[in-house]
This record gives sequence, C-alpha cells and structure tokens, in this order.
Amino acid sequence: MERPRLSYDVLILVLGFSDQRTLARMMQTCRELYGPATNCILQSLVTVRVTSSSILSFLAFLFRDPAHRIPLLRKLEINDIYTHGGDDVALTPDAASSLKHVLDRLAAAGCLEELVLYEPDDLLEEYPELSDTIESFTSLRSVKLYEAGERSVGLLVNLESCLVTVHLMFEYWRGYEEEDVFRNPIALLSHSQHTLRELSLVRGRFERRYVNQEEPTYPNLANLTLYDTDIFDISPFIRAFPRLQRLEIQECNTYWPDHMDLSNRELNEEAQKQHGSWPKLGVFDGSLCSLWELALACPISSLQLTDDDLGEVPPTMAIDVLTAARPNNLELRVCGCRVFLTDEVLRIFRHSMESLVDLQSLRLDLSLAHEDREGDWHEVLDAMVSKILAPLPSLSTFKLTIKCPSIPWRRSVPHHAPADEDSEEPLSPLLQHLADWDQGTFIARACTASQNGTLKQVEIIKP
Repeated sequence: MERPRLSYDVLILVLGFSDQRTLARMMQTCRELYGPATNCILQSLVTVRVTSSSILSFLAFLFRDPAHRIPLLRKLEINDIYTHGGDDVALTPDAASSLKHVLDRLAAAGCLEELVLYEPDDLLEEYPELSDTIESFTSLRSVKLYEAGERSVGLLVNLESCLVTVHLMFEYWRGYEEEDVFRNPIALLSHSQHTLRELSLVRGRFERRYVNQEEPTYPNLANLTLYDTDIFDISPFIRAFPRLQRLEIQECNTYWPDHMDLSNRELNEEAQKQHGSWPKLGVFDGSLCSLWELALACPISSLQLTDDDLGEVPPTMAIDVLTAARPNNLELRVCGCRVFLTDEVLRIFRHSMESLVDLQSLRLDLSLAHEDREGDWHEVLDAMVSKILAPLPSLSTFKLTIKCPSIPWRRSVPHHAPADEDSEEPLSPLLQHLADWDQGTFIARACTASQNGTLKQVEIIKP
C-alpha cells in the first residue's frame, strides 16, 4: 500500500510552525526544502551563544550564501549566560573577530530589526570594538538588554538606530547607589524620543526631578511597563510620556497596605494639581496600593488590580482609587469567598457606586482559602448578586474565575479507616456546594437582578 504524501505547499506551511531544530533536520532531507527551511530559520529569532563553537557555526551557516541569507536575518540574540560543563565556554580572539565580522556585515546590510543581548557587559568589556559595531546599526527597531550594566547602557545611549520598543533589565547584583544615574531610561533614550512606542524596565531607578530640568519628551510612547522599580514621583513620567495609554507596575513601590507612605501620595497629589496629569489612561495593570501612592488624577478606562487581596486593603484606599479612576472595566483579585460577607469589602462597592456608574465589565478572580472549606457558597452568591452586581447601573459583562489552590478537593481519610476501593472521600461543604452548583440558574438570576437590565453576559470559570 502506497503511503500518503503531503503536497509541497502543505510542507511549506508546516515549516512555518516548526522549531529551528526541526527546520535544520528538514533542510537535510531534500534540496527542495533546503531553501525554504533556511528562510524560516533566518526569519525567526536566531540565537548565538558567546562560545567559539556557536559563533563559528553561525558564521559558516550565514556565509554559505551571504548575499541571500544576510538580508533575511531580522532578529538576532547574542547570549552570554554562562553554561556549566561546556568545553568551549571561553571565547577565543578569533571567534570574537568572527562575531564582529558578522555584525559589520549585518550593519552594512541594514536589515536587522531586533537585537537581544543577555549579560553583555563582560563581552563588551573584553572586546570593546563590538560596542562600536553595534552602535553603528541604523536599522534596529527593537532592543532588549538583560542584566545590563554601564557598558551595555552606554551602547544603548550611542546607538544610531531610532528604536520603537525597548526592554531594559538592569543587573541584579548592583545596589541602588546615588551614582546609578544610568538606570533612568528617560535620559538614556533621547535619540529615540520621536519613535519610541513601548518601554519595559526592570530594576530601574528614578530620582525626584524639578520641573525646570531639561528632559526629553516621548510623544508617541503608548505602553510603559515597570517591574521592581520604585516610583515616588509620578510627575517626570507624566511630562516625559504625555500620551501614555497603558501603565503596568509590578512589584514596585510598597505593595503591602501596612507599609504605605502617605507622604508620597500627598507629594503626587500636589504635583499633579500644579503641573497636571494625563488626560486619561487606557489601562492600569498592577497593585492597588501602588496606584493609591501615585494618586493619579485622571480617569482610567480599564483597571486591572490583580496584585492585591481586596480583603486586606483598607476600604478607604480602594474607594479613593475607584473614585479617581471611574473605570469602564474593572478586574479585582480576591482571596477567600467570605470577604463578600464582610462590611469592609461591601463598603468598597457601596461607597463607590457613583464612581462606578459607567462600569460595563467586572471580573473577579476568586481564590478560595482554606478557611472557606466549611462556608456556605450560596450565601456568598446571594451577597455577590444583591450587593455588587445588581446596583451597578451600566454593567453588561461579569466574569467570575474560581480557583482552589489551598483546599483539597477531597477530605483526607484517617490511617485507621478501612480501605474501600469503591468509596470516595467526601467533599468539604463548600466544594460540595460548588460541585452541585447550578450555574445556569445563577446566571439567569444575576441578569434578572441587574438594576437597569443591562447585564447580558455572565461567564464562570471554575476548577
């Protein structure tokens, strides 16, 4: 019986979904696939490790047909992360020279669009001529620096390309010293101030700046992500990124309510009264506590407050945030279903109804706690519908995601209990309620209870 054959067009389609190892093997099967597989390899992210064997292998591959292959290479990663157990960890001068030759050719071709560097400072310190070559690139649109130090940041400052996206992760082991001024990307990226649209920063440093200090403005930057970067004064960001649409802050400032600094909030409130804030933000994603400290005096269309447990946040803090933001979409994380029976959480919604008059979409990420195992799920649902969903006048979509990270689905059986293969351990009362829960009835009830009949879509995700 003749085996079924795939058409050539189907094989070419399969190449587009294959990893580089599979593509390399397909190159060896026949001449017809050699060229297309090569193209697929070069059009994806190509990784070169800073070892002699990796660099020389890459050089041989690229210069087998340089006129065709060099213009196809659009994304390049140079990875200097130390690999234990290798025989070729040390980079020879000949291999470094070969790497510079490749980069020279890529710079001259003007086709490389994305450059990713992992732990580049040691390499740039030993072979500073590589910095000159990389700085000469004019075609780059995206740069990602991981574990960046002063040398790689200096490279970024002198880069001739006008960048669109930048991801910058500073070295972990460096302390936050006063002289670490190179950690401030507002000053570092001035050469791309008219083209930069997206900036992601890890372990940055920002100091308070005065309004009369000269600093570049990035009129087209829409997305800003900050991770492990404390921000005490929001005004430099408002001036530097006047058209910001999305602000994400993860593990920045104080993200525990007990450690909040009221002086930072007061400073930000006063600065925005004097010098203004953003007209509006499309999305804020991060900690409610951080947002409270920043005291943003602008509406925020979509609030994704997923770093906090709503039950642990002081109600006045959450009310302040919702009052200022007046969101259309709201996402909250809640640990423990019993918080919906407490006045503290219900008070947040009760006192924020005027600010939530335009709220159209609400998502609750509910993680059931160990203390909930004996709780009454139906009582929780009653409070959720009558106290939260029903009073919202414009709510059209509600999504409830339920997780059980700390509650076993089955109760444990004592050691001395006789084994019975046909019997199952009983569910805890709460999980039994969940197992028997008629979601359709709940959805119908929630929609019917809607104050203005606007709630039309309810989605439930449970384990």
